[in-house]
Amino acid sequence: MLRLTMLAAAVLLPLATMSAGVADDGGPKVDHAWARATPGAARTGAVYFRIESATDDRLIGLASPVAAKAELHTHLEENGVMQMREVEGGLAVPAGQEVELKPGGLLHVMLIDLNQKLKAGDSFPLTLTFQNAGSREVTVKVERLGAMGPSDARSDAMAHAAIHHDSGHSAEGAKP
Repeated sequence: MLRLTMLAAAVLLPLATMSAGVADDGGPKVDHAWARATPGAARTGAVYFRIESATDDRLIGLASPVAAKAELHTHLEENGVMQMREVEGGLAVPAGQEVELKPGGLLHVMLIDLNQKLKAGDSFPLTLTFQNAGSREVTVKVERLGAMGPSDARSDAMAHAAIHHDSGHSAEGAKP
């Protein structure tokens, strides 16, 4: 069973990581796009994701049919109070560096005036516009209320941990 698991991991892991990294054209690649479910009649929501690009670029626009507006936001301290503000001038995406928007981080996409509740298990499109690469549409997966990351990233992490855990075991006694 261990050999079958190792074989499956050896074959499937490279395929899974093909979607990570940069887009086929060398431009920005966006992955692990997710949002938390919204409670009650919430009028705003937040989206998180990772961007990586082989070339320098800048995220300059966002749009989604689930909200009247989508803006890149950051947290700033003013007079001892943390406040959210729209990021002016876009977000730099340096070549070869991963940029991650995540809960507890400084950046997120704010969906303003939602026209539907974000329900766990649903998904919706988000269009990101880059200064050089143009528009990229991603599918945002809605996770449970209070989630701290996308479920697909947790699955990737568990597969990675399993491979490292299994590779530390001795092959003595294993049948060829």
